[in-house]
Amino acid sequence: MLLRTRVFTLALASLGLVASACGGGEEVSASGFTTLPVTTDEMGSTSAASESTGGAVSVTVTTPTSGVTEGGNVCGDGAVGDGEECDDGNADDTDDCLSTCVAAKCGDGAVLAGTEECDDGNKEDTDDCLGTCVVAKCGDGAVLAGMEECDDGNKEDTDACLSTCVAATCGDGSVQVDVEECDDGNKDDSDACVGVCKAAACGDGLIEVGVEACDDGNMIDDDACGNTCALASCGDKIVQAPEECDDGNMDDTDACSAMCINAKCGDGFIQMGVETCDDKLETKTCDSDCSAPMCGDKLLNKAAGETCDDGGDSLACDKDCTPAMCGDKVVNMAAGETCDDGNMLNTDACVTGCKTAKCGDSFVQAGVEECDDGNMVDNDACSNTCKSQACPQAVFVSTWNGWKYYKVPVVGQMTDNNVRAACEACGLKAPCQSVDACAYNDNICTQTGNEVSCGNPMLGLAQFTCNGQSPPGCPALNGVFQYMGNKWLGACGAQNGQWCVQGNTANNQNGLCVALKP
Repeated sequence: MLLRTRVFTLALASLGLVASACGGGEEVSASGFTTLPVTTDEMGSTSAASESTGGAVSVTVTTPTSGVTEGGNVCGDGAVGDGEECDDGNADDTDDCLSTCVAAKCGDGAVLAGTEECDDGNKEDTDDCLGTCVVAKCGDGAVLAGMEECDDGNKEDTDACLSTCVAATCGDGSVQVDVEECDDGNKDDSDACVGVCKAAACGDGLIEVGVEACDDGNMIDDDACGNTCALASCGDKIVQAPEECDDGNMDDTDACSAMCINAKCGDGFIQMGVETCDDKLETKTCDSDCSAPMCGDKLLNKAAGETCDDGGDSLACDKDCTPAMCGDKVVNMAAGETCDDGNMLNTDACVTGCKTAKCGDSFVQAGVEECDDGNMVDNDACSNTCKSQACPQAVFVSTWNGWKYYKVPVVGQMTDNNVRAACEACGLKAPCQSVDACAYNDNICTQTGNEVSCGNPMLGLAQFTCNGQSPPGCPALNGVFQYMGNKWLGACGAQNGQWCVQGNTANNQNGLCVALKP
């Protein structure tokens, strides 16, 4: 402790002394007190010595280093005097009593050992030492200036201030209640928590990896990305272009195929309750409308053997789905047929054109008619009942280009002269074999202009009468002989499948005759 000099005034009146000037710094006060210089050592012992001309006074005074309190008490003497809050007899400012004899308290600038962590002498809570004399730290509820952004006095990371005294922000890894839906500590928009701290959701426009296949940010269900954030696909029950339908199944037998195309005839799938078949194309077992083939359904199915199908008889089609044709053994009344016996004979009950044979049709019906001149004139050689009148034995064959042909019995050898004579006996003529230039004509025969093939007697007549047949294949001309102008071996005949049979070798057959054209 530093040595200090203190001046004390001592009362000497009781000694009966009169103060006088003294050496060594003595002063005599007007009150009769002598002031002596006192030297205080570091132990606090004070002594004073002086001689005056009136006598020597020796004073020893002990004072505390802290001085004297009001009332004359000495702070630090260990006794609490007037004006002192405490006096522990020491100069230690870290105990309960300061060296100023004031009781230690927070804010006095002295750190009370064992009680205070700090004491900066102020009540400021924003510096390193709080007003409670506790060292500032995160979580104490006071914001340390320059160090902390916030301090709400708790360790809760879900409010506006984190337990690290940092203001809560999106991306800090802590979910702020009522503010954030999530916080995974990153700015990745492809995980379960997007960069704005909202839970990833379908429709937010961000694709959550491993969860969503797409996310177009809308709730339109029929675009490329559905409302479940799955890529549009056939079978998702949502119709998206270019789909025509989407029933959510892979059944090809209902109205929507597994390819999301409307079921239709020709797609190769049998639609239950609608189609009976579907072969994509017309086949033997399936019509083009996906129904079973049936003649008469008005659907032409060539694969099933139909050449036409008008739903029954028509002018062009028989009811059996074959083309209407006289001679096919199918009577087609729509085509004008009244009969169809499947042959080209004009001597039976069904004649050319598939008409029922009748008197007046120009065809002699074998066993029924004696003649048929194709008219209703009753005074000619053939009556209206098709009975021969002028020449009963003459049998009508056909009317060709207005010429009526007959076959007339010939008695004896079938020579040209005998044939001509039999014709004339019935009032008929022997027709020329062919056109004028034919070598088998003469100036006796009658030219009809019908036959054009010289050397092929009766060919044109047979073809006309018997639907294209040659003479040996035409029943109406069997046993009939053509006049040859006496330039061959008798008349030329069609007999028992033979043609030309030499007339000189045949007897008692029929000669071909013709009635003059009206």
